[in-house]
Amino acid sequence: MMQEEFIDWLKLKNLSPKYVKEMGHYFRKIHTINLRREGLVQGRIDYFLSRNNHSMGRAFIKHYLTFNKRKGLDISGFDIPKQSGRKKVRKPEVLTEKEVKKIIDSMPSYREKVMVLVQYWGALRGKELINIKPNDIDWENNTLTLPESKSGEFAVIPLPDFVVECLHKYLLKAKLRHDKGIFTIGYNRYYKLLRMYSERAIGKKVKTHSLRHSFAYFCIQNGWDIRKLQEMLRHKDISSTQIYAHLDRKKFIQDYRMLYSDPEETEDFQNPEQ
Repeated sequence: MMQEEFIDWLKLKNLSPKYVKEMGHYFRKIHTINLRREGLVQGRIDYFLSRNNHSMGRAFIKHYLTFNKRKGLDISGFDIPKQSGRKKVRKPEVLTEKEVKKIIDSMPSYREKVMVLVQYWGALRGKELINIKPNDIDWENNTLTLPESKSGEFAVIPLPDFVVECLHKYLLKAKLRHDKGIFTIGYNRYYKLLRMYSERAIGKKVKTHSLRHSFAYFCIQNGWDIRKLQEMLRHKDISSTQIYAHLDRKKFIQDYRMLYSDPEETEDFQNPEQ
């Protein structure tokens, strides 16, 4: 009953369902026989943090103590853990078109070549690629229809004609079951192959998600609107998409300079009155 109250209280804070679910997991971890016997004491919190001393574990303790304070517990004597805040966001690893082409050329079989091609041009997550089934491909409209891994909804992904043609050639030779992924390979195996052959081709151990990052960067370089890119990447929060807009500083500077490249347009600014 107390766990339900705690979960309902968190939901009122407008936190994400995934975050609330994680907090419920930690609630069950701290509510052991010892807690029920001894009550909430500093030693119980210290023991919990000795096993869960990371940002989510510390966040849970902070929420948990605040929740108990609202229920009448005096928490002034407790040592509330400090949260370090968000770490600096790393810039995603991006590859040039030439680098992606070199990786494709280096792959050992046609299957792996097509996998890299589809993942890049579809901006797919690695596991979305692995789970593509024959019925997910719309040959008339050149699209993929996939269950969105994070939201549970379905997403329609457009693909270029030449990518669909390569998929068709691959499927003509492959012996498939309709309930299995078309590439008949596990995620870990694909991940290792991509790392191995990308290192040979371009000297970088490329991760599967880097192909998705690279396509996003390619779109930004070609003038895509950030909202359009958000839809392509299926980001719920546009802040997840905006990181790609900050990567192309050179284009940003060029676009800025275009603002004053026409002397007639900026004549009034060039000679201010003294």
